[in-house]
Parts: sequence; structure tokens; C-alpha cells
Amino acid sequence: EESKIAPLDKAVYLAEKYGLHTNIAMHRLPGYCVNQDERIEEANNLWQDKEALDAAVYQWGQIAKRYKGIGADKLSFNVINEPDRKITPLQYKAVNEAVINEVRKTTPDRLFILDGICYGDIPPVDAMRYFENCGYSCRGYEPRRLTHYGTGEDDEYPKWPDMRKFDNNGDQAVRDRCELEQFFGMWAALSEALKIGVHCGEMGIYYKCPHDVAMRWLEDVLDVLKSYNIGYAFWNLRGKFGIMDNGRTDIEMKSYNGHTLDSKMLKLLQKY
Repeated sequence: EESKIAPLDKAVYLAEKYGLHTNIAMHRLPGYCVNQDERIEEANNLWQDKEALDAAVYQWGQIAKRYKGIGADKLSFNVINEPDRKITPLQYKAVNEAVINEVRKTTPDRLFILDGICYGDIPPVDAMRYFENCGYSCRGYEPRRLTHYGTGEDDEYPKWPDMRKFDNNGDQAVRDRCELEQFFGMWAALSEALKIGVHCGEMGIYYKCPHDVAMRWLEDVLDVLKSYNIGYAFWNLRGKFGIMDNGRTDIEMKSYNGHTLDSKMLKLLQKY
């Protein structure tokens, strides 16, 4: 339906106009969506059923044809957002392979940025060794008990550093910058070894985390990412993880063009 795809056309057009690169990422395909509240009851499963995969391949094929005239330097594709922890590396590889092969019938040089498995946290090494002209996308939500505090995932009051964690033996430890360096260092090492690009495709922190804690965590994440030469996308611009209209009441928000702005967080992002 043209009316449904018109906003995508507009986004691609505006990016071209202002010299930005666009990455089209499918948040949902037939048979899969990472968000539980957005999952529609379907008979088919993207990772297991040919009918769902065929529909996904068709959708991507249509998008490839629609934007055939836009070069790979201006437009890239992301097959599916955040495959969850139930997806095996071979299932993920099979879906990516089918979509990439279909798209490259139309645009052989199209760049793909593929998410890690387990919600973007684990490098999909099988795919990383197999596909050409692909980059890979990790996530910046470590630890999630901190970044998603207040969403219902955990009630532990957040601290940074020294957020608690428990190992497999039930022993208490802490989470700090060292853990961030280990996590992103894993991605950076694979990037260097396999000569591929890695991007942190999504990172941020929920507005209910106290602002001073959020700022300490965010500066550590940004500094570690920079040290590993990993770029990032902040989630989000406007909204409860964002720098605008985020709903925070623990700091003074600035007025900006009809919106509220977390100016301190903006300055920190600009620093990196």
C-alpha cells in the first residue's frame, strides 16, 4: 500500500537531501518481532517455516527494487531487528542468506548491517564468516538491569559503577566499566580479525534511572565505544530513552522548539 510506505520514501528523500546515510531496518517481518506486545498471532515462524520466509524475502525484494537507484554509500539494509535468544546461528544465517541473495539480484553492491543474535548482544559468528559486504550491529544495554530500570524488568535500585550481579554459583559481584570493555572488546576483536565493520546500532538508558547514574554509565559507554572505534546510534531522540521529551522530573529540562531537552545529556553525546 503506497500510503503505508510513503513515510519511508520521505525519510529516504530527506536523508539524501541533507547528506545522511539511511539504514532501513525491519523491526518486524512475517513470523517474527522482538517486541512481545507487537507480536501478532501467526501460524508461521520466520525462522522455521518456508511460507513466512518467502513472504519476508518478497517484502525485501520489493524494497530493493523501489530504491534501486540509490547507491550503497547512501543506503543500506538491516534484515531484521534483534533476533531473540531462541534463534540459533544457523537459523539466523539461513534467513539472512535468503534475503541478501534476493536483494542483490537487484543491487549487487547493497551494504547490509546485520544485528547480533540474542537481542543484538552475541556476535553471529557463522554469518560473520560467510557473508561479504556486510557490517554487524551490537547493542549498548549493558547491564540491562540498569539501562531498563523502571520498565518492569528489574526492581533493583540502579547504581553505576558497582551495579550488583550474580554468577552461576549465586556469588555476588559488581558490574562496572571493566565489563563494558570486555563486552565491546569482543566485538572489536572480531571486527579486526575478520576485517569487517561493527556498529552499536542501539544504545541508551530509560528515563526512570536517576540522571546522575545515567550520566556516569553513558560516559563510560561512549568512552569505551570510542576507544574501540565503534560508532553508535542513540535510542532514542524523542521518548523515554531519549534526550527530548523523555519525561524526566529529576533534572531541569530546557525548552527547545516546542519540546523539552535534556541539555546535559546532549552535551555529553556531543563530546563523543
